[in-house]
Amino acid sequence: MELEDERKLRMTLEQHLTEQQKLEAISSDHFTDSIQSYTIAVDFFGECMNSPRNGRTPLANEIYEQMVAEKERELEGEAQKSPSKIVADSLSQISRSSTFLPNIGVPTNSKLKERKLLGSRKSCKHNYKLNRPHLKKTKVCYARPKRK
Repeated sequence: MELEDERKLRMTLEQHLTEQQKLEAISSDHFTDSIQSYTIAVDFFGECMNSPRNGRTPLANEIYEQMVAEKERELEGEAQKSPSKIVADSLSQISRSSTFLPNIGVPTNSKLKERKLLGSRKSCKHNYKLNRPHLKKTKVCYARPKRK
């Protein structure tokens, strides 16, 4: 009976959470205490890769087992990895361009690096535009020569 009540509570909570709250909760690796185990990225990966008709594919099952083993292993003297980091590491062994974490709302490091690089390119371009008149006066302009 308690299991059924917990299931109803879980469904009610999930219905009342907005989509943005779900994404934030998944990215921070927790919802509320009652549905925490479902939303950890490793468990979420297992749920997503499990088909009601066919179960998991052998590859997905192997990846999931690696994730669970990594999650349960605690190395002495080292901080335990976050579940999203475990998922990212496991999926990167198979494909460098996995979209599972970005699709559930967890930003990846490569996206953050892209934003930083884009910002530095914009600032570099802006500085060039500011200094261009000065460079023309000194005849040390590094722009492409004009085509004839």
